[in-house]
Amino acid sequence: MSSSPEWLPPKLNFANDYGGNWGKFLIKLYDVYLKDFTKPPFAKFREKSVYRENAIDQSTNKEKGFWHLVQEDFNKPTAQVVIERAEKIVWARAIIDNADMLEIKKWDIKEKGEYKSYLWLKELEYVVVLKHMKKEGKIRGFFVKTAHHVYPYGRRSLERKYNRGIQ
Repeated sequence: MSSSPEWLPPKLNFANDYGGNWGKFLIKLYDVYLKDFTKPPFAKFREKSVYRENAIDQSTNKEKGFWHLVQEDFNKPTAQVVIERAEKIVWARAIIDNADMLEIKKWDIKEKGEYKSYLWLKELEYVVVLKHMKKEGKIRGFFVKTAHHVYPYGRRSLERKYNRGIQ
């Protein structure tokens, strides 16, 4: 793996910074999410606003958009927080804000009837996916669909999407 770009904040460290204390770590994760996605200045991509899913999950009293960034299979009732994914929550906003940097591979693609933009920091194996919000055929903004660590088994899939997409 290469070194981190200077614009990328250090990832959180569950074991060292929070002593494995899940309660403290979850508070920090949600604080980061709120700071990065609910407070000004708001994220922008291609000069358009980036929104998040702000509906509240009644079982946790946290926004559903938060769970999209820290859980795998977030739509399943058995979804679990993935520590490696959660530790990198600080990268999601930084990648959106720095999408024009050369380190980030970016492309648009239509999947399952939705247009999406992928922002892949390939050297550090992290991807942010933004859904296009269109009105009358024009992009009016973006919606954070997900962001996560890219495991080796997912790298080939992303490379195929990149090759099919519009750069």
